[in-house]
Amino acid sequence: MRHTLPLAVTLLVGISAIAAVPTRQDRKAESPAKLLASSRTICVSLSGPPELGTEISNELRTWGRLREVSRPDEADLVLRVGTQPDVLRAYSEFRHDEAGGAAFAGMVTHRESATKLWSSSKGGTWQGSDGRGSWAGRAIAKDFIKYFDKTVGKGKE
Repeated sequence: MRHTLPLAVTLLVGISAIAAVPTRQDRKAESPAKLLASSRTICVSLSGPPELGTEISNELRTWGRLREVSRPDEADLVLRVGTQPDVLRAYSEFRHDEAGGAAFAGMVTHRESATKLWSSSKGGTWQGSDGRGSWAGRAIAKDFIKYFDKTVGKGKE
């Protein structure tokens, strides 16, 4: 009987701590601006030529608002970029239109809530003269940076 009170208090504290952790559903209800503002890391998931990822990483590093990580499970945001049909299909579903023959598409998802936040595509001559996407990579990264800054506000936090 003596140990019942401390055990009960411990259980109540533990249960209230678990209840305070936001669930995926709670995070899904948050606005895109709030999800972006709370993000500190991004993972670039690439299904295209390496030059595409290199250019995106260079732009993100120069911008400096998000730290790039190598694994999606370590990231707040995941930027899926590529030429693969699944990336282009996800882009089309998010935008409710066709990718328009895009050579490359990119989409940012908030990992924890699985909320799709942003997308862009670049195609045709947007590939650049190398045909490998270096120009498209820079353009996709700059479009995302512009969206982030407009949604959250400029400047490092």
